[in-house]
Amino acid sequence: MNRFVPTVEVDFRMWIETVIENGKEIIQLQYEQIVFFEFDFGNDGGTTSWPHIQVNTLRKLEDIPEDQRKVIEEQFFDKKPDMAVRDDHANPAAGCPYHNG
Repeated sequence: MNRFVPTVEVDFRMWIETVIENGKEIIQLQYEQIVFFEFDFGNDGGTTSWPHIQVNTLRKLEDIPEDQRKVIEEQFFDKKPDMAVRDDHANPAAGCPYHNG
């Protein structure tokens, strides 16, 4: 990240929780990440620290509701996975727009 804009602070928290959904116990990983970028457009001609906040919940594929799982499979897999996600099923990455590949 520092190649394009300096990172001045990173805060990251993750936790595992158990939820009951439709009578089924599901274990999920949740996280929050806050990255402060420093841009050169402060009020006094200096820099401004700008937060970039990400939060997410990760679940095992089989714990995702069927309608949502279908969307994921259509977007990210060539064919329906056998619940064991393997690299050979995933579509290739689009690549970084700033690099070749």
